[in-house]
Amino acid sequence: MLTRADFNAAVQDNLSKYPELSARFSIADPTFMRQLDAIFTALAMKSAEDEVALAEPQNKTRPATVLADAAIRGIMPKASPARFLITVQNDNDTTYLLDSARVLTDSSGVYYVVEAGVTVPAGGNAQTTVRQVEYTVITHTVTESRPFYFIPVPQSDSDAAVASISVIQGDVTFENRQEYINCAPDEAIYHVEVDAQQQVYVRFGAADVVGIQPDVGDVFEITIGYSMGEIDVEIDSSFSFEYVNSADDTSVLMSMSALVEPGVNPPSVSYLRELCKYPALYDEDAVFLGEFEFLVRKHFPHLKFLSVWNEALEEDLRGPALENMNRLFVSCFFDTELTKDEPYPQTPEAPERIYSSDLTGTQLAIVDRIARADDTYNVVFYTPVTSKLYVTVDAVISSAYVSSTVTDEIVELLLKEYGDDSDAARKGRNYPKNRTVSNLLESNIQALGDSGSDFTVTVDSVDEVRRPELWRFVTADSITVNITTRNSSVSSWGG
Repeated sequence: MLTRADFNAAVQDNLSKYPELSARFSIADPTFMRQLDAIFTALAMKSAEDEVALAEPQNKTRPATVLADAAIRGIMPKASPARFLITVQNDNDTTYLLDSARVLTDSSGVYYVVEAGVTVPAGGNAQTTVRQVEYTVITHTVTESRPFYFIPVPQSDSDAAVASISVIQGDVTFENRQEYINCAPDEAIYHVEVDAQQQVYVRFGAADVVGIQPDVGDVFEITIGYSMGEIDVEIDSSFSFEYVNSADDTSVLMSMSALVEPGVNPPSVSYLRELCKYPALYDEDAVFLGEFEFLVRKHFPHLKFLSVWNEALEEDLRGPALENMNRLFVSCFFDTELTKDEPYPQTPEAPERIYSSDLTGTQLAIVDRIARADDTYNVVFYTPVTSKLYVTVDAVISSAYVSSTVTDEIVELLLKEYGDDSDAARKGRNYPKNRTVSNLLESNIQALGDSGSDFTVTVDSVDEVRRPELWRFVTADSITVNITTRNSSVSSWGG
């Protein structure tokens, strides 16, 4: 790629042929230099474009190329709505019913939809969940019968992205079948796709080949859900009704109690650039070699703890049982799920099972996600069992270091790597080895990496216990650091 300096050098080499211009160049005549600068800038930009164009077939660089490649691969600019638990306070003298699908707004004007109706006693309160989504309904009349007829989905007037699409024709509800997989002719299905300009389309089938080919005059009702994706709402933030339907609505107060599921923004261009390199990463055919934990973790990255296992592992731990056939076992925690603490866990015959009537919104969403991938499994939830990992560090360090400072550094590092919010603790069967922790400390704590230091690490991880529902992590009071300082004698100048 040629730069402005390259063009400037080429001009200097040829100015001897033009004495008048050479003199103006030597005194940096502004009227002459401004023209040259503009020309050099334009040529350098064109050179950079040519360089990018040469590499484009091998390495997607331009945003337009990245978006086009993502469109070809079927990667959608889809947002996932956030879900919140809200508290509804009824100041009326009578019972109040908050219907599902009621539309709420927050102080910023963002829209929410009530997921489940709730009855609130007079003067009391109750809780329910809301989803951050705004629905728009469009009606489309088919003007031409052609194979794979498509309808463009309008973009939101705000910064919201498409989160959901449903299609109805009369009394028939169409089913989404991405890429027309497992579709027969005359099935009421539709496919969703996107082009290089991020325009989303609903596409139908072809007569006698796949799906239904719409006829002229057919009327479709398309409901689009738009979401802001990842949003920040503070605890106790207030909500209000979009429209007041009755006088009772004015005496109802609603506030945010907890985050149930965080929203996810559509993929950025930089993210798509990396994602398009690896086709397997965006493949929605879920369960390669039975990796259901990968599937759940992919769609619920916010979980603070997740462990998914099958009947083989369950029976290896707790013995065979006929009821374990075709079961998947899940233990998870995000915010409202219950946990059980066992300081010294053993392998019980009957772990604490959570019944379907007690499942949280997150757990119900996990059941739905697994069923979409493979509906032959019966999903059973176990209460996560929290148990501290006890780590002891015995160290001898140089007196050049302050022992209290080194202790704080060790505790801070261990909490970051193995605390309850760490990546390691998010997974079941978390058993860090002594050697792994030793290498971590030596690499990150200067006093322990010093040639004059020596230390040992002991992790009491109860090796014989391999229960997948165990959520194991270190805490400040489960870390013991014993430090001894000693003088180190080195040759020095002066004194």
